[in-house]
Amino acid sequence: MILQSNLQITNQEPLQITRNGYALCSQRNPEREAKIWLQQWENYLVDELEIVVVGLGAAHHIHLLAQKFSDILIHVIEPDVKLIEFYKQNSYTLNSQSETGVSFSRVHMLNEVSVTDLERFQLLPVLDFRPAWQGFESHYQDILIHLRGDNNNIKEICHHLAEEDQSQEAKIWRALRELVI
Repeated sequence: MILQSNLQITNQEPLQITRNGYALCSQRNPEREAKIWLQQWENYLVDELEIVVVGLGAAHHIHLLAQKFSDILIHVIEPDVKLIEFYKQNSYTLNSQSETGVSFSRVHMLNEVSVTDLERFQLLPVLDFRPAWQGFESHYQDILIHLRGDNNNIKEICHHLAEEDQSQEAKIWRALRELVI
């Protein structure tokens, strides 16, 4: 799935990008938005060596992530060809590995990701930056579901629970199943 979009980019600081009229990051304070996003994930990343982020957007979140966790290999999955072309053509700071820890060898267009890489990415923590999904939410959601394996519904989860499992989590799932059925 390759997306073609109509990008509008402001060359002022901080970088602002809109796609088909939708802002791909906060128009008021993208750095603050990136900090809040990172705070949601940073406890999960302490011991990680490699992660996947779905959504490139204006990349403020990627820069902050790379600064805070410089030892983590970050793969960014982005299906919008024009967005990746913009970064490559303008040699934006994503190319500066010494400055941010992120290089374009790790930003992947969806059509360039091999089946082997996708299978490997499914084993890694997958973070989503939803502001970057604006205008193409269902496409990004499909990618996220594939990578995380989030296509389970409550009935399927409960089906795999052993009835003798009396853990609190199992009891909650069974209670949810009763509400759904």
